[in-house]
Amino acid sequence: MMSPSSPALRPRTVLFLTVVATALIFASVAESATAVLEKHEPFSDSFLNPCTGELIMAAGFMHLKITLNVSRSGVILSGLEVNFQNTKGVALSGATYIVPLESAAHVVEASDGMPMNVTAEEMHQFIRQNADGTLLPDDNFFSHSLIHMTINANGVLTVDRMEFREECR
Repeated sequence: MMSPSSPALRPRTVLFLTVVATALIFASVAESATAVLEKHEPFSDSFLNPCTGELIMAAGFMHLKITLNVSRSGVILSGLEVNFQNTKGVALSGATYIVPLESAAHVVEASDGMPMNVTAEEMHQFIRQNADGTLLPDDNFFSHSLIHMTINANGVLTVDRMEFREECR
């Protein structure tokens, strides 16, 4: 198991902070409307494949979609979706990777902030190309995380669930 500060876990930290920021920003909106912000941007970053110890320099496109809906009854529904598209990487060894990521977070809350449900789920992979497993068995990294919390109308946390699964295949 990797430490939370591992470079492979950076997307989780970004996802969590984005969910919290989105919830706080959208909680202050009192309009009865639906808003969608969508971006498709090129990006590059480095990732550490914990299965091989290789540093991967990756580039591709990041698709970001933020939605907000405030119902007439005051229920706020907000969402954040992020995914990597056509993202490929190269390690110092020359090995090539495909680097998919899918991430989604949803917040449902009353106009005064309570009660509130937050769910965030992410899947991240480093898939080594042209490798048959002879030289490096289990060289592909797979990560899945699920975070859910429920806060009742009194502001009491009633559900706090986190599941993390990582494996080399």
